[in-house]
Parts: sequence; C-alpha cells; structure tokens
Amino acid sequence: MMLDDLDAKIINLLQNDARMSFAKIAEETGVSLPTVKSRVEKLRSRGVIRGFTVKIDPEKLIGGLTFFVGLKVKVSLIDKVVEDILGIDDVTGLYMTSGPSDLILKVSTSDFSSYQEFLREKLGRIEGVESADTFVVIKTFKDDYGPRVRPGFGIKLICAYCGKEIKENPVKLVVENRELYFCCNSCLTLYKKEILSKEKTL
Repeated sequence: MMLDDLDAKIINLLQNDARMSFAKIAEETGVSLPTVKSRVEKLRSRGVIRGFTVKIDPEKLIGGLTFFVGLKVKVSLIDKVVEDILGIDDVTGLYMTSGPSDLILKVSTSDFSSYQEFLREKLGRIEGVESADTFVVIKTFKDDYGPRVRPGFGIKLICAYCGKEIKENPVKLVVENRELYFCCNSCLTLYKKEILSKEKTL
C-alpha cells in the first residue's frame, strides 16, 4: 500500500501542529471533514500514526542536556543490546546505522554529571557494548518529530494475528471502525476464533 498526496498532506499538517482540528485540516487540504476523519483513522489503524505529541523548544528550558552517542556493539549481541537500551528512560531515540557506529542514541539528562552516571551505571553495564563516542548538543536549529512524509511512501502492514510483515495482498477485517490486516485467511480465522470471540464476551 502507498501513501497518496492527501495522506502525506494530512500527516505533514499534524506533524507541524498535532492540535490542528480536523475542520482546519479539511480547509487546508480542500476535502470534506468526514474524509479527513476517515483518513486519519485509517492511518492510525495501519500504525502509520502512532500518536499525537508535543514539540518542546529546548532553548526555552533552563537545565537539561542532550547528547548523541555512537555505539560500537558486538554483532552477535546487538538484539540484546537494543532490548536493554529501550528500557532506559534517559534514551529518547535509538537508531541502527551504517558507518563507524552500529547504533546511535539520543540521550537527555538533567546535567553532565547525570550523563556520566548514565554512561557508568546504565550503558556501561550492558553486555555487548564495546565503545561509545559522545556528541553534546550545544544548540538546536531544527528538530522535527519523525520523517518528512512524501506521496508514494509505502506502508508496512503487520499481521494482526501472527505479527509478521505482510508481503502479499493483505486480508482486511473491519472491527468497530478499525481496520485490521492479516497475511492470510488462516490468520484471520484464528484471530476471529481466539481473540475476537473473547473480546466480544468481555
């Protein structure tokens, strides 16, 4: 599945202002209010829109430091390292990269001593981390949330039952205005039997 021009416009408007009303989005895009509501709900049900957030200007806050940390990781333990890092509150971004670093972390702490504690007590105790290069953010000029979406981007669909990426044509089920996708009819049947039937009895 691909994002069309309207999907991209709606996402970009919400990225710029998560509080923008559907009525305002309809006005900006030249479509009806029900169309906007339907598109946003589909984007949410497909997992493209995960939530609506608040942009914070770090220049307006007193205190707090942001760091980018490049990690070299033992290849055989990279999945375990990622799992351990995801459980650390100080980490606000985690990316797998090519080049000299295997992983890039975005870390926010209250001050430099807190960052040193993070390195020593949290990151330093994770098995598989071989080295860390630290870059301190001195000034932020731009910090958008998420990628800038363009028409034609594909949508990765995950089977609602088995959790695998859907490679072929998906099987769709609509439940209370939610679109669910499955990789095959067998997963759809098992979902209805094992999950949907239990939800209806609650």
